[in-house]
Formats: sequence, structure tokens, C-alpha cells
Amino acid sequence: RGASSAAAPPGQRPLRAVATMGNVCSVREDSPRDTASRYEHYATVWHEVVAKLSDENAFLAECAMVYRNECARRNRRQLTKQIWQDVTTAFVSRISCDDPRTKERIYRSVDSLYLGPGDRVISEAAFAEFTRLALELAERDIRERIAKIQEKYGGVVPAASRGMPPPPAGPNLFQSAPPGGCAALGANGYGSG
Repeated sequence: RGASSAAAPPGQRPLRAVATMGNVCSVREDSPRDTASRYEHYATVWHEVVAKLSDENAFLAECAMVYRNECARRNRRQLTKQIWQDVTTAFVSRISCDDPRTKERIYRSVDSLYLGPGDRVISEAAFAEFTRLALELAERDIRERIAKIQEKYGGVVPAASRGMPPPPAGPNLFQSAPPGGCAALGANGYGSG
């Protein structure tokens, strides 16, 4: 079957109905301005994520500061997995560009890395490792979204997004954990610090 477009109310994208074997699916078509805005947002967040991952010392210092401040604020010696999630909720939303699949992938990956209930205590090193994992997963997902936009427009992104260099469309820049990565947690998931 074919596709048909319906008129959209003012300010909304037109709907395109696609019928295949009796099923009808409606999707919104992005205007070039919406696509450019999304691309620019993705590129900005991608550059922020890469900057955090690229400066190991600053990253570890920031994670240590957040961990210690949260311990002091909550009057605890150590945080838990659930507290990590609570503390980083807004951060994970921002670096995932509010994509629920990316957020879910991050939280599932943290659970896989560090098995156990949410009230399991985590070290400062584990806090940093969870945060690094979140950044690495977000980087890959954002890069893939950017690549899809570039592919859709034949590599030429709409005009509104010409402010900064685009992320590479190639493999993940952070495929292997940096020194002190997952291995630094040790067999029991606790760091030495």
C-alpha cells in the first residue's frame, strides 16, 4: 500500500499515514527547521559528553565532589545504587536527550555492571564508573541519531546547525574503558577508595 499525508494544524508537522497489510501507522514528518534544531541540540550534548569523557582528571574530580557532597548532605558514609540513580536523574535525562530507550539502556547497564538491590552501597570509584558508563552509552546513542539525520539529508544538515563541527559518524570513540575503568572496581564491585 502507499502513504498519504494529512493536513496538520498550525504549528504542527503533517501526519503521514502508512498502510501495510491492513495496519496503519501515523508518523510526524519533521520540518527542516525542526530537524536542524534537533541536530544542533544533539551535537551540543554530544560535544559536552565527549568533553567530560576526554578529561579524565576533571571527570574523576567532579564525580568525587558530587559523591562526597551527597554523602555529607545525606549524612552517610557511602551512597547506594539507588542514590546514584536519584542524584543523576536530571543528568541522565540531559545526556540521553530525554530519550526513554537511552535512559533505560543506561540503568540496565549499571544494574548489569553492579548486580544487587538498589540499597547496595557503592564506593566513590563505582559512582564514577556508573557515571562514565552513562556518558559512554549516551555518546553512542547521540552519535547514531546524528548519523541518521546526516544520512537523511545526504550529509548536508539543514542550515540552522552550522555552528560547530559535527560528531564523527564512525565507531564509538570510547569503546574500551579508559585506565581505571571497569577493572578498577575489582571482583566485588568496590573500588579501592
